[in-house]
Amino acid sequence: MVRGLKFEGRKNLSALLSPLMARTFASVWDREDFDLVVPVPLHPKRRRERGFNQAALLSRDLSRLIAIPCCENTLVRARDTAPQVGLSDSERFRNVRQAFRCAHPGDVARKKVLMVDDVMTTGATVCSAGEALLDAGALRVSVLTLARAVQGLE
Repeated sequence: MVRGLKFEGRKNLSALLSPLMARTFASVWDREDFDLVVPVPLHPKRRRERGFNQAALLSRDLSRLIAIPCCENTLVRARDTAPQVGLSDSERFRNVRQAFRCAHPGDVARKKVLMVDDVMTTGATVCSAGEALLDAGALRVSVLTLARAVQGLE
């Protein structure tokens, strides 16, 4: 299902998958633990190619379900990066190092942020994106992903 959302353009899957994320959220946190939801962004070039950002779709739907505002344009991918698929752990971290910036620091300053992505493998992307949010003044950044990939298992 995650593959269908990300690579097959099945945007409708977000409405089916976000309630699963909302249940996971409720099992770990309370609404009061966060001020806003922020999706991990795609570079504009990749977004044009794909036609949408799967993390943004999930964030929007999740935001409605947990009643926490979603700020889609706060975090941006400042530079295009190679796809992470096929890269080693260290290459993944190098690839996304300083790839993100906070376009609207006032949105996250002194806020508790829930960052949303579709899949986490090594955590390189969310580490780099989270660092940009913290540098912009976020008090705390927590991550919720739809899936956790385990390398080496096919």
